[in-house]
Amino acid sequence: MHPLEEAQGFRALLERQETTYTIEKVAAKTGKSAAYIAKRLRLLDLVPLVADAFTAGHIRIEHALLIAKLGADAQEKALAHCFDGYYASNDSERSLVPVSRLQAWIEQNIYLSLKSVPFSKDDETLVREAGSCANCPKRTGFNKLLFSEVREDSCADGACFNRKLDAHITQRVTKIPNLVQITENYKAPEGVPFVPRRNYVEVVSRKGKKGKDTRPEEKLCAHLTPAIHVDGLDRGRLAKVCADPNCKIHFGNRNDEEKQRLQWKAEKTAANKKTKQTLAFRHRLLADVLKRVKPQFDTEELRMVAQFILRSVA
Repeated sequence: MHPLEEAQGFRALLERQETTYTIEKVAAKTGKSAAYIAKRLRLLDLVPLVADAFTAGHIRIEHALLIAKLGADAQEKALAHCFDGYYASNDSERSLVPVSRLQAWIEQNIYLSLKSVPFSKDDETLVREAGSCANCPKRTGFNKLLFSEVREDSCADGACFNRKLDAHITQRVTKIPNLVQITENYKAPEGVPFVPRRNYVEVVSRKGKKGKDTRPEEKLCAHLTPAIHVDGLDRGRLAKVCADPNCKIHFGNRNDEEKQRLQWKAEKTAANKKTKQTLAFRHRLLADVLKRVKPQFDTEELRMVAQFILRSVA
């Protein structure tokens, strides 16, 4: 029996109306562990492309079980990382990677840590259709039967995680007056009220250190304002920033550097222009000399004359 057929049989038992079956009862009746039953049932959540690859034997049960735990939007990406040789014409020509390698890729690229999320994991109303993270079956720290191999408390559904971050940011922008939305990009997209990275300095310390080595971001000023990160690793986190370009504490050195950069650019442009003018003058001079002299030289002799003239006017 294929594992997918086995999973369908387990689900049929759980859905029987005349008998109240639970995963634990099915496990006791079949002689399997509850974790075994839970993982087999999860195979029924495979998207068609992954399910077809599993049925055709392109991936093994271990790979399918890892992929089945992910959200639908991430399963196809995980399937692509099951194989080496991305340029092969079909799956049969590619080599299957070890399960440990697929697991490492999923943990690094799919699972999202819940250790320091900016929103409350117990909030049932942040995204009502998703409920809270506290008892979510896609949370590795809650669903131990399914995610027994994952140590860190993480979310396996990136789409839901991002929806909650978006809702959290919207709530904060609504509740906190004049909250600045800051982006990690150095150029903000058009049509959105985001402040790009080059236009703000985040203050990381409430108390500035004494001494000459104190960095600008460790100093306080009169222009500090509350802000929230809208992207990057700190997305959704509140911060204090200075976004006043006239602030001498946080933008003084930056303004000086910008002036020096513009001055260097102007000097470089002027030097390039002078070089071009000199070369153009030399070419015109050589052309006039050749017109008046009309030498009967071969190519090598003409080159020697040209080099002599150019060195003379240098």
